[in-house]
Formats: sequence, structure tokens, C-alpha cells
Amino acid sequence: MDTRGRNFHILLYTSDDGSNILGDNINSHWKVMTATTRSDVHTQLQAGVDCFIIDGSNESGSSPPLETLFSVESVISQIPTIYYTPPVVGSVVHTAYQLGVTEVVYHINSVESGPSCDSNQLPPEQYRREGVVGLLTAIGSIESSAGASIEDVVLDVSRSLMSAAADEVDTKIKWSLESVGTAIGVDRCTVYRWGADIEMLTQTHQWSTDQLTVTDTDTARLAIEDLPHGEALQSSFNTIRLPLPPTTNKTGPRIHGSDTQLIKTKRPIRTNTHSDPLTQVSAGSELQEDDHTRETDTVERFLEARGVQSLLAIPMVVDWELVGVLTVESVSNKHWSETTVERLRTVGELIAYTEQQHRHQQRLSKQNERLERFASVISHDLQNPLNIVKGYTELAYETENTAQLEPAIRAADRMHNLLDDLLTLAQEGKAIGTVSPTSLKMVVENAWDNVDTASMTYTTNNLGTIVADETRLTEVLENLFRNAAEHAGPKTKITVSGTPDGFFVADNGPGIPQSARDTVFEHGYTSDDGTGLGLSIVQTIVQAHGWEITVTESEEGGAKFMITTEH
Repeated sequence: MDTRGRNFHILLYTSDDGSNILGDNINSHWKVMTATTRSDVHTQLQAGVDCFIIDGSNESGSSPPLETLFSVESVISQIPTIYYTPPVVGSVVHTAYQLGVTEVVYHINSVESGPSCDSNQLPPEQYRREGVVGLLTAIGSIESSAGASIEDVVLDVSRSLMSAAADEVDTKIKWSLESVGTAIGVDRCTVYRWGADIEMLTQTHQWSTDQLTVTDTDTARLAIEDLPHGEALQSSFNTIRLPLPPTTNKTGPRIHGSDTQLIKTKRPIRTNTHSDPLTQVSAGSELQEDDHTRETDTVERFLEARGVQSLLAIPMVVDWELVGVLTVESVSNKHWSETTVERLRTVGELIAYTEQQHRHQQRLSKQNERLERFASVISHDLQNPLNIVKGYTELAYETENTAQLEPAIRAADRMHNLLDDLLTLAQEGKAIGTVSPTSLKMVVENAWDNVDTASMTYTTNNLGTIVADETRLTEVLENLFRNAAEHAGPKTKITVSGTPDGFFVADNGPGIPQSARDTVFEHGYTSDDGTGLGLSIVQTIVQAHGWEITVTESEEGGAKFMITTEH
């Protein structure tokens, strides 16, 4: 069964409840809402409409055709409108077209020229649509043209994103935003990333026209609580619409809908550019005048700060988890149609899944790199101590000299350390756990006790509290202490000191040559007794905290590892 018309919403404006027969005929094909007053029209429009029909079949002397048309002039000019008219003079039909009416459909036998009808102002007979059949045909034409453009764009976007190679994802997402933005006539489309580990909505991709005075940098980050009704988007995945409804003008007073929805919207409607902003709130909630005024002021300030007059915020959801927000903005007043909102939700989902897939591929790539490194370490670094163990145990067996087992024991210990490091690297995907305020001095003491430091001494200065994963930070210091023991030799002196933006670990050993400081954190950088993985583990954990680590020369000429925790 063809259910396409169920997503196409029609507002029928009639001056008489007796015209329900007309509404029933339309309702058998499309979803129809009825308005009998101008106030009803504007209230219904807040929920969004795809097509507006003015029924003039019951117009009388008390409601002249032109008065009816002028009463909703601002609506006619911004939304596909059909004027279903009884016998009228040609000048009325001409005025209807001037006001922006899309189609004029005549009652059967209602357009014959008479004394008061100027036939020169009527369409040629072959272009006329008459009766209910003509009305249904006109609605069908509007529906077809309404969905074609955005649907074609969404189809193109889908094909483009699904075929995007890893190095094409960013380019194709931006192209998708431009294509969608151009198709629906807006001025900016932005993709924001969101997650449990992200404090603010963070811009990842954006397209905009030259109509905006607010720069891309100004919209790069957005606190979700600053977005009007952002809590509804975050908790219930509701789409947020921020349109500007009509204000008081020659057609009548401003009307505010009090029973509207966040996510059920219809065709865009541009209203008077001097109107006040109004966001849509949850179905059934009613705003008192004071609350509405505060709401209006909040939305107005928000939109003004972004340099726009209307905004649509689409939640990007993957596996029932909010992963981002797609915002669509216009410098002019816009009401968002059901068709547009649904298509934009599809675009948001496509982008969300594309980004998720891209991140998944990046993680797989990194995991493959780690596996390759493991293979290299196992085939090379483990081979050497295994050969030592084999050689010295065979020699001890042949000579019955147990002293020959000491090198084998040392080699076995090295393999044990190497396997521990390999296990740590295998967990790089979860480099840190929960972070909390941690005493750096306590971590230093614990790490020192965990390392063979019999011939080493250490001092601390100005060690305060930092926010870190205590267990993984302990590993950082253990590896730095072990690195000093392996490279600096006996009687090594280590200093751990706080700095304005972090802390450092320094020793009095031979130091690290300037030429090697760029590669010291790579896998495999080691002495004969090391595993070649310790400093790589240090860098992995430091970077997982969002910190930075560099190596310089200490005051004693040794190595100095600077860890920056504040940027």
C-alpha cells in the first residue's frame, strides 16, 4: 500500500465547519488539519505544514474573498497554497496569484465568464483544474515537487558517504552539508561531536554561506545546556526547532501556539522578519505569558549570538546513544517542514554512522600496527634472551657448572619484564581508566617501591595534586625510574619536581643525545638490557590523559622528562 501521503501534512482553512466534506475527501489521501479562524491557522502552522488550502466554497458577503486572502497573506507567500474558489471575478484570481498562491482550483462550472468576470485574467481552459478531482491533482503535484529535491540530495549523500574511503570522509561530509544546505536554502550546517568524555558539543565539520556575520570559530564549541531545550535533545533525542512566529501587523495580532511538538514539523514557512523568536516545547505543555516572554528572550539572545534567525538541531544517535548534533541555521525566518526534518534526521544518522565507522577503522588500523610491533618484538627481542637461556643452560648441563646459569636467569628476568610490557601495550586501547584528584608525592613513593632502586636515591620538590588515573600514572613513574636505572647506572640520583604546568623527572646519568630525542619514545629504543617498550608506554599513558611529554637535558647533564598537564 502506498503510504507516502501520510507524511505530507495539509492545513485546510475554511470559514464553515460544513465544508468537512471537502476535508474528508482530502483526508482519505493525506493527513489534514482544519482551521476555521485566522488564529487557528497560525497556531496550526507552529506544528508545521506542507500544503495550505484556502477553501472559499462557503464565502459569503460577510467574508469577501480578498479579505480571506489578505488575512493569511504572510502564510501564502511562504508555503505552497491552493485557493479552492467558487465563482469569482477574474481580478480576485489575479490577486490570488499576485499574493503567491501556487494553484487556483475552481468549482466545476464556476469559471464561466459573466458580467462581472474578466475572462482575460483567467488561465486558458486547458490549464484549469476543477472540482475535487482537480484539487487532489493539484495537491499531488505539490507533494511530488516538495519531496523530490531533498530526497534526491539525501540519496546522493547516502551513496557518497557509504563509498567514502578513509581519506575521503572529511571531504565528503562537508560536501554533504553543502548539498543539503543548498537544497533547503539555509546558510549554515554544522556537525558537532558529543560523548561522555566531551564537556561541550565540539564542531567537527561545517559548511556556511557568505551571508553570516558570525564566524566558524565563534560556533566551534557549544555547551549543550546553552542550547534552548538542549536537555530534551540529550535525554529524549528530541529535535529542536527555533522558528520566529508572526508578529502584530496589518493581518492581525501575533499568535503563539501552546500545544506544539519538538519533533513533528512541516514545510518551511518564512514569516515577518520583525517577529519575535519562539522555540517549540514538548507536546501538551502550556507557557504562561511571563514564562513565554523569558523563553522568547532566551531564544532571541541565543540566535543573535549565532548571527541567525532560525535553527534546527537534529540529534545524531547511534545504538541509542547520542554521539553528536547536526545544526541547520538560516539568517531568515524559517519554519521546518515534516519532510525536511525527517530527511535531515536521515542525513544526521548517515553522518553519525560514517564517522563512527571511520573511527572504528582508525582503531583497527592502530590495533594492526600494535600487532605488527608485537610480532617484531616477539621475533627479535624475545629471540635474543631465549638464545641466551638456551646457550647457558646447555653449557651448565655439559660442564655441571651452575654458575653458568646466572646469565640465563638474567635473560629470563628480561623476558618476564618484556612480557609485562607487551601486555601493557596490548591494552593501549584502554590506556587510562577513571581519573580523580591524586597526590603526586604518594604516587612517586609507590612507584619507587615497585622498582629495584637499591643503588638509587631520589628527592621531590613542590609536588601537589593532579587529576589522573593513579594506577597508570604509577606505571609512568615506574618506567621512568626503571629507564634511569638501566641507562644512568649505579648511584643514580633522581629528582621529581613540580612545575607551574606539570612536573618533571630528571636524573644525573649520561643523558639522551640531541639527535635521539625525537625517537626516544618509539618502540625499540633501548640499551642491551632494556625491553625497548618502557618509554613508549610512558608516552601512551601521558597522551591518554591529554598531557604532553618531552625530553631535554637535566642540570646535571642527564635526562629530564618534562610532563605538561596544563595547556
